[in-house]
Amino acid sequence: MAKKASKKSTSTLDSKRFEAKKSTITSMFAPWVQQKKSELPPIEEPQRFNVVVDVYTRWRGHSFYVMSHYKMPERPDSTAQGFDLGVARLTYKSANSYDVAYFRHTGQWYTFLFDLTLEQAFHEISTNPIFSL
Repeated sequence: MAKKASKKSTSTLDSKRFEAKKSTITSMFAPWVQQKKSELPPIEEPQRFNVVVDVYTRWRGHSFYVMSHYKMPERPDSTAQGFDLGVARLTYKSANSYDVAYFRHTGQWYTFLFDLTLEQAFHEISTNPIFSL
């Protein structure tokens, strides 16, 4: 009778594959994020409106986020200097299957593209106007 594979060895293998995918995704988006950063306009003085001053990425679980940081104009009644806002979310589902979402004005992520390859997901995020800054 054949031995059943332990859960621990299977989950370790999956976690190693996922770590490799994380590295691939991060490196794929890095040049695009740098390009977006270089395209940000300078802040006009005196600043009257919220202005994007940074674009960055981060991981949370199986989701890769493209985020923007806004600088707020200085006001005597405000203690905040800025805030972060989501641009895009890429959720890893399986070996080459990803879902793509955008951050709505309601404060919720809305997934509208399903089961894309990594290349398709990158193409959508980098070209679709819904992900513009």
